[in-house]
Amino acid sequence: MKQIRAAAERQVNEFQEFISFFDFGGKKATLKISSETDYCAYVNGNVAGYGQYEDLPDYKVYDEIDITPFIKKGRNVLAIRAFFEHTDNAHYMEKGCGLAFEVSDGGNVLCESCADTLSRVSPTYKGGEDMPFITGQLGRTYLYDFRAEDGFENGGNADTFAPSEVLRTEAELFPRPIAKLVEKKNTAYIIRSGEYAFDGKYGTAAEKMQYAEIVGKEENFTLPSKSGVNLKNKKNIYLLADMRDEKTGVLTFDIEVPADCYMAVGYGEHIIDGRVRSYVGGRHFQFEFMLKKGRNRFIGPFRRLGMRYMSLFLETPEAKIYDFNLISTDYPVAEKPKKFADKRLQEIYDASVKTLKVCMHEHYEDTPWREQALYAMDSRNQMLCGYYAFEDFAFARASLNLMSKNIRDDDVFTITTPSMRDVMNINIPSFSLVQFCAMEDYMNYSGDKSLFAEYENNYRRVIGKFMALREDNGLIKPLSGRKYWNFYEWIDGLDASAHFGTPEQPDRYDAPLSAFFAMAVKSMVNMLKSIDRYNGEYDAVLSEATAAVDKFFDKEKNRFADFMETDGRLWHYSELTNSLCALVSGNKANVSAALELLSGENDLLHITLSHSIFKFSALLAAGGKYNGFIVSEIKRIWGKMLDEGASTFYEDELGAAAFADAGSLSHGWSAVPVYILNKAGY
Repeated sequence: MKQIRAAAERQVNEFQEFISFFDFGGKKATLKISSETDYCAYVNGNVAGYGQYEDLPDYKVYDEIDITPFIKKGRNVLAIRAFFEHTDNAHYMEKGCGLAFEVSDGGNVLCESCADTLSRVSPTYKGGEDMPFITGQLGRTYLYDFRAEDGFENGGNADTFAPSEVLRTEAELFPRPIAKLVEKKNTAYIIRSGEYAFDGKYGTAAEKMQYAEIVGKEENFTLPSKSGVNLKNKKNIYLLADMRDEKTGVLTFDIEVPADCYMAVGYGEHIIDGRVRSYVGGRHFQFEFMLKKGRNRFIGPFRRLGMRYMSLFLETPEAKIYDFNLISTDYPVAEKPKKFADKRLQEIYDASVKTLKVCMHEHYEDTPWREQALYAMDSRNQMLCGYYAFEDFAFARASLNLMSKNIRDDDVFTITTPSMRDVMNINIPSFSLVQFCAMEDYMNYSGDKSLFAEYENNYRRVIGKFMALREDNGLIKPLSGRKYWNFYEWIDGLDASAHFGTPEQPDRYDAPLSAFFAMAVKSMVNMLKSIDRYNGEYDAVLSEATAAVDKFFDKEKNRFADFMETDGRLWHYSELTNSLCALVSGNKANVSAALELLSGENDLLHITLSHSIFKFSALLAAGGKYNGFIVSEIKRIWGKMLDEGASTFYEDELGAAAFADAGSLSHGWSAVPVYILNKAGY
């Protein structure tokens, strides 16, 4: 298969179309396909598959799709719409590829990507840099123009196509390491309808929807509808749909209008002032459409939405709505059954499992709404929970494989994967260290030693980087430079917000960094021993790293401090640091003091949902002494979210109000109760 693209000037956020004809007389046909960013393949006008695995330049993945149900004897047409992003973000990095495909009947290649493949720039999808970013982590949105449709999915209007440009004549491709996502249709509950007026001072569709003047009323009908729902107003039409809980998938609609008109769609996890929040702090949760007179049917495969609510703004006074909905695209994982005698624990556990499921697609995701990014810290929580919740190790292996490959020239792993390896891209040093723990966890639960063995040298590079940063006292200062974000968690002082993106970091020592380093060295030693490649080279390092942690113990306050000045002064005290140090320290008295603080009311800065796994793990290590407290805390914290109507657990206890009203209501790192309750023996 050759990598090809349309012979047109490259732009960011571009959509291209390809058609190829082939004859078939066999029993089975298979499509192998890989795109720079994403694709949607049609066979004789039918959607045969979509959803590119998010991969790396040196690990380009192809899908293998059985297209037999869509083909016929004789002449067939393969039509592919491809999306090429060309803007690095939290889950995409430029690979220099285009589209590669091949159709075979088992023994013969029936058609394949090559210079003779007909291609063009899509006339229906408007991309480019004029389209706003949904978020910086997700990339740009698009506008789809139904008026430009010409039946290309069936091979129509072929005279508007031209031969393709070949990018690579030989491209090594790897098979998809995990299952394809599975579609599921949903019911949308229309809860409001009415009219609106856009304020002309706002530029983007998201802003217009957010600040529109809406006059509406409550509604109570569902979609899809076979006969359609007739709506008629004086000026235009507004709808608000509720999916009833968190859903992830692709937008779909079927709308009939009496004349060409404009339509905007907004989406999100929460509503305010009777509308979904489409514009949040510079983020644009929007899609735009130009509808044609008559029936307009759409499935949007190129952006996966994480949401509960969708709004529709239709610039026509009359329309018939057959559907306005989301098609769920879920990873097909098998759940392990788990029953609790305690009803509240059952509710918390079930919601935690649902949180895990909506945050795993091509890889683990922090939040399906705002970022869809694979972070080492977030995903370690998800993996540990998943080992108990699901009958699957392949998913964890695939994500760890991506993360382990994606190492930078400055010997740290990238902040997210896939993402830029450029050393000037922001990195979170502590997350690179947590990744060692995640890899060891995977080895212990799965029994698979081969993955670490494959990437042993990358892990040696990273541990060597931090070893070189140690000073004579065995301590490590925060890494300096604009490229390092010395983040530990989202609480005052530990989020490094005052130094984010600045060239100089505080001239001090950080306890969380020392504790994470000690954890990483311990995991490294254990993993090397497991594959029989350990020669004692890290023994002294581990001993010194463990001892360094106890230098942060404040004897006067009887607790571990977060920070140490170069003159030895200790200050700033948090539950996170006392949790981490209790897990690492070899001083029983220090550990006991920390656990007593963590097991009741205290004046420490309280730990957040994301890192609560360290607090609970430290308490569990006491052999059951604190299990009652652990369960009561889980009921208090996660139960409160359920009482607020949560179906999945928040990024932060504040919910939507967190992070300047950008708080996610579904975040993978918050599924912690699955792991803790199982470890506690419930």
